[in-house]
Amino acid sequence: MAHMLYTYNYLQAYRHTITRKIRCACSTLDCYAERRKFCEADTQCYVENLSSVVTRGCIDDKTPILCDNRKSTKLAHLDFPLLYCCKEEFCNRRVVPTEQPCKYI
Repeated sequence: MAHMLYTYNYLQAYRHTITRKIRCACSTLDCYAERRKFCEADTQCYVENLSSVVTRGCIDDKTPILCDNRKSTKLAHLDFPLLYCCKEEFCNRRVVPTEQPCKYI
């Protein structure tokens, strides 16, 4: 009986770590339409600064390539969003990405 209880507790803890989401500040059009100020992310929060328009939200992809701030040399003449990605609760709330050297691919 003790072994079954241990197994049950272990599985409950494991399931919690898999399904745990983090809350992020959110100012996307979806959040605005639903009158929400936060969203729940599977992996990360983000802040995007594109031409001085700042947007905050959630990322559910496991490997969000935009978080690397990579820019194609073919697109060097276009405005490109500056992104800050983070993995803590509401970590995107008081951050605004500023101009930084992009990694060109």
